[in-house]
Amino acid sequence: MSAWVLAHPPWHALTRLRLRWDAYVKPLPWTSKQFLSMPPLSTETPAMRDIKAYPYPSAPPDPSMFEEATNEYREAATDTEAVAALYPAVVDVDHPSTLLKNLVLEGRLQDASRVHAELLDMGFEIPHHPVYHFAARQALRDPELSQKERVDALIKWWSLVPPKTEADSYRSVKSILAETLRNDIAPDIPVLIQFAILAASKGYALEVSHDIIRAVARYAPSRVVLPFLKQFCAAAWKVKLPEDSADRLRNRLFIHDWPLWHCFAIEELAYYGRTRLALDVLRVARARDFPLSQSAYRALLRALQRESDDDAIAMVQTVRNSQRRAQGVPVFRPAIEKSLQSHGAPQLRLSSQDLDRVLNADSVLDGGLVSVARALKRAMKTGYLPVSGERLSKLIRIFLALGRTTLVRRLRSLAYRHDHLVSLWTLVDLMRHKSRRSSIYTVLKDFESHFHLVGVPSRLFDELWRERRAMRPADVAKWRPPLRRKLTPTPHHMYILWSLLVSRARTHSERQRLYSSFLEEVAASRDVPVSSVPFLASRRPPSPSNDAEDDVRPVPPPILFNARHFTLFIRLFAQESPVIALRVIVDMYALGIEPDDELFHKFVLVLKRVPPAYPLSRVVASLERLINKHKSPVERSYLPADSFPQPVDQQLGALSRAQAFKEDVLVFVYTAALRRLLLDGRGADPDATKIAGRFIARVPYRIGTNAMTDQVLHPPVQRARNVGIGVSENGDEESPYTGLAQSEALIGVSQQLSGVIPASGSRDED
Repeated sequence: MSAWVLAHPPWHALTRLRLRWDAYVKPLPWTSKQFLSMPPLSTETPAMRDIKAYPYPSAPPDPSMFEEATNEYREAATDTEAVAALYPAVVDVDHPSTLLKNLVLEGRLQDASRVHAELLDMGFEIPHHPVYHFAARQALRDPELSQKERVDALIKWWSLVPPKTEADSYRSVKSILAETLRNDIAPDIPVLIQFAILAASKGYALEVSHDIIRAVARYAPSRVVLPFLKQFCAAAWKVKLPEDSADRLRNRLFIHDWPLWHCFAIEELAYYGRTRLALDVLRVARARDFPLSQSAYRALLRALQRESDDDAIAMVQTVRNSQRRAQGVPVFRPAIEKSLQSHGAPQLRLSSQDLDRVLNADSVLDGGLVSVARALKRAMKTGYLPVSGERLSKLIRIFLALGRTTLVRRLRSLAYRHDHLVSLWTLVDLMRHKSRRSSIYTVLKDFESHFHLVGVPSRLFDELWRERRAMRPADVAKWRPPLRRKLTPTPHHMYILWSLLVSRARTHSERQRLYSSFLEEVAASRDVPVSSVPFLASRRPPSPSNDAEDDVRPVPPPILFNARHFTLFIRLFAQESPVIALRVIVDMYALGIEPDDELFHKFVLVLKRVPPAYPLSRVVASLERLINKHKSPVERSYLPADSFPQPVDQQLGALSRAQAFKEDVLVFVYTAALRRLLLDGRGADPDATKIAGRFIARVPYRIGTNAMTDQVLHPPVQRARNVGIGVSENGDEESPYTGLAQSEALIGVSQQLSGVIPASGSRDED
């Protein structure tokens, strides 16, 4: 050994070190020779040569010394399901669905869809696995898929997610709800319905019931709500439950869960103005003997009181009292119920008077800014802010003008802690966009980031829908506000949004298209056929579409539109044609929207622009004929339905309400015409007498009902009584000798008016 050591000096190691150092200094390609661990033949040791000469074994090793990798061995070696899942069985590894799971994990949805179809064609049963949730989410984000394809993809992939008894997929449920109720610009009704039924069939009914039932009741067409509730309850009943707790869970389902879900639907329908559908849900629930909550009854009664539907109120009270008697609970008295409904606002140091004072720039500069800002922050922390959107908008503008941007950001962060304050803050932002004359696209994107985009023209809806689904989730999350779910807009938000759209309409064709889109949205919200709206019926009917997506577009709630929105189009059309502007009132009547004071004053101003060639008596007669020609939805909606036929007394009550609604609209038209003549100093002209006579002959108006109507009726009726002019049934003047009966009627009306209005009634200024 010593001779070998002397014959091999250690310089070889230094040579190798030098080579590695050279390679580090000079970045050359590395080769395997620089790391070859085997020395050359001249440097082999005797031990190396002995190992190389050792022969290989001629027989295989004895298998008894190793443990076999069988299923029994794995079950014995693992004591928990979590550890067992880390070591899949050989049969799972070799199953054809393994390729499908790998494709889903890699995000190759098209290849996974093709493999899925091939497996079903070959008759393989694909086992459940949570990984298929990712394919369902990816399909919902795909902008190339139509609505029907989205529904099919969701059913295909989420049906492979294991039920709740096998694996907890609550995170998957939350992510699907976020995709549909927060990321989409509006609720996709078919997707929500199918996902809710799938989730209920897998044991997640309680997790999805609150959000999806309320969204479907708010935005789905009327024909969809009741079948959906029935299918959802049936899917929850068919869930496979553990044997030891099956009876208890099913009993809870019938006593607690099913009534609770119907209460969700009733409260949401009543709050958003869909009272007839809420009554249908109430009948279904009581027919199945579901005990409904008192909050559902109170919400429905408040909605019916707003509509002055006395027959429906009596029916709901009867059903409510019968349920309480069956439960052995005393019936509510009105005084007790009134005390339950009254709940005051929290007591704060901030008052509306303080904010009114600070809205003046001088008071802010005098030192009131700090105190009001502190009070405003305290109010927002409690979630109660007793100011309107206009006042808050002025206050924010004052803060920004003084350079207090940090204060505004702090107030915004406090507002986003409460949903109702978010709605108020967004209203302020829309007002700022309006004052800045921002583009429609910017306003819609800001609006859509907070609210479901419903009640807007379909063209803008489709454009934003395609753009949003084409964006990556990471890009959307950069500017999305911190909201768990999108909110429902209010009539104030819709008014500002439509006022911006109206202000951008320049040409006559643009105004016509915008008004048609507006009427279509209002008609959809109130379940009124398009052919029943005069303006839409007069235009060329649209070509029939074979696309089923038009039937499942989210429907705006009825409370989003009122008479104030129609003033926008009266003002718009008054610039080019007062006749078209006046016919807006006929469209309102066909849609069942009652005029208000703001619309009355705008209507009176438009009458001033009527050409002299068209006397107001002729205009009023034309409007009356159009109103009598069409039916209001008050009359159409209470006709007996196929599923729930109305009793005879309720049908008669509905017809009387429809007649009363028509009389109110006619009183509005006649009062506006007489008011216009009175303001022009022509209250005693023959034209005014003709209108008053036609009004008395055609409309069963009771003196003393409306102070404005009594005031404008007094001058023409007084003239007809003094001159002795009779009025025919058509409203035309007759000689004093041929209209004796009508003259007596005018004398009676004049005597009644004299008791209500002073003889020297003053005339208001325009």
